[in-house]
Amino acid sequence: MNIKDYRIISEKNVFRRIAALLTTLLLVITVIPEGFSTAITSVAEAADTAVTGAYFDTDGMEIVTYNVVNDFGADNTGNAMTEKQIQQALDAAQENSGQGIFTKVVIPKGTYLISSALVVYSDTWIYCEEGVEIKRCISYGPMLRCDNNGIGGYDGVKNVIVEGGLWNGNTDQWPNTADFSNIRFAHCRNILLRDMHVKNNENGHHMEIGGAADVTIEGCTFTGYTGYRKKEAIQLDCMNNSRVFAGYAPFDDTSCENVVIKNNLFSGICRGLGSHSATLGIYYTDILIEDNVFENLDDMAMIMYNYKNCTITNNTITNCASGIEFKAMSSLPNNNFNPPVVKSMEEAVDGFDDDANSVISSNTISVSGDDEYGITSGIRLTGYEVKDNGVIPDYNFRVAGVKILENRIEYSRYKAGRC
Repeated sequence: MNIKDYRIISEKNVFRRIAALLTTLLLVITVIPEGFSTAITSVAEAADTAVTGAYFDTDGMEIVTYNVVNDFGADNTGNAMTEKQIQQALDAAQENSGQGIFTKVVIPKGTYLISSALVVYSDTWIYCEEGVEIKRCISYGPMLRCDNNGIGGYDGVKNVIVEGGLWNGNTDQWPNTADFSNIRFAHCRNILLRDMHVKNNENGHHMEIGGAADVTIEGCTFTGYTGYRKKEAIQLDCMNNSRVFAGYAPFDDTSCENVVIKNNLFSGICRGLGSHSATLGIYYTDILIEDNVFENLDDMAMIMYNYKNCTITNNTITNCASGIEFKAMSSLPNNNFNPPVVKSMEEAVDGFDDDANSVISSNTISVSGDDEYGITSGIRLTGYEVKDNGVIPDYNFRVAGVKILENRIEYSRYKAGRC
């Protein structure tokens, strides 16, 4: 199959159509805790940004295929550990990388036990046939991660597809696992994660993406979460320090840009997607979140810190504690906002740009209960005025440039209608 079949493009005219519709200023006011600044100061036109996500064109490249069972002897009966054999296939793909070869690693139907993380390198396509389950059998660490080769920016690993498979964190059999994320990618470019079912996480993320450009997460299902921490199934991170994203130095403030998250299901977990930390003066940019379903979540469907050029549209949120939170600052800034590495704190504040240039439109939201702040809201935009913090300079961090249109919001027997 030609890799062109996996080309993911969100056409510019989608954004132009949205921009054409946004002709009326609409403000949504929710209950904002004491100390929070005015949520919206102005509204900009919708971002006319072509968010394409991942893009693969293998014209002129040789496609080499390995089968982990037939070529490397991996056991697919669930009776033996298989990380060694699968890793041998991935290592063979690494040897091909950079030589005009794109390597497809096929995992046939069956159950595969792994007791250490699988490491994927550039120019690799992991293809799980229907009926594949990869089961984690270890008390720490991820199931799959990209190579941490010490290269910063977006230049560490590139051109990776992971398609299909049930990626089972197996917290039922390993109930005391340390915090972990099932899937981890950082300092990378052109990553497609498609049709995966990522199941069972404890106190971490199902997918953790840091310092990544040109990413598509499409057609995936996220289920199963235990633990006391409030964590997102898909977390976008800025590579600011080892506490934010351990194991992937250099920490150079590389954020995420050109990311498409579409047609995914988030069910029965804590949070859906977003970022619960940010770096002052550094933004998550050019993000498209569309046609996703969030159901029966204990906390927020989406939490967005320091997002710009973001479009959130046509998502369905049902029976979740809260819907969409869009923030420029937190009431706990020392816990959530980090000093930048590439500039001084004063430079970051002096250059702070509160124009998010974002759109929240045509979402159907039904909320119940309270989130971790004791607030129930369909859409919440908040800034915060920092005073006498000691770490973050005094400043009124405001949210501006967000347009909210044609969302249907319900809470219990009350309806906000369309806004």
